[in-house]
Amino acid sequence: MPKNLRKKHSRSEKSKTKLVPKAERLFVKPRTKDPVYELKGLAKDVWPDSVSSVELVKDIRRRAALEAKQKLRTV
Repeated sequence: MPKNLRKKHSRSEKSKTKLVPKAERLFVKPRTKDPVYELKGLAKDVWPDSVSSVELVKDIRRRAALEAKQKLRTV
C-alpha cells in the first residue's frame, strides 16, 4: 500500500488490508486476525460470548466429520 494511502487510512507498513470492490469504487478495509469473530455481530443472542471462535469452528468441523462418516456407513 502506498505511503500516502497508509497515512490517509491510519495504517502502518505492517498492517494488513484488503481491497473490496463496490460499484465503481474500491474500499480499503483492515484485515482481521480472526475473521470468524466478526460474525458474532450477525449471530447476536445465538453465539455465546464465552465461546472462542476457534473452539466454535473446531466443534462445527468435528460435527460435520461425524455426519459424513455416518452417511458413508449407511450407504
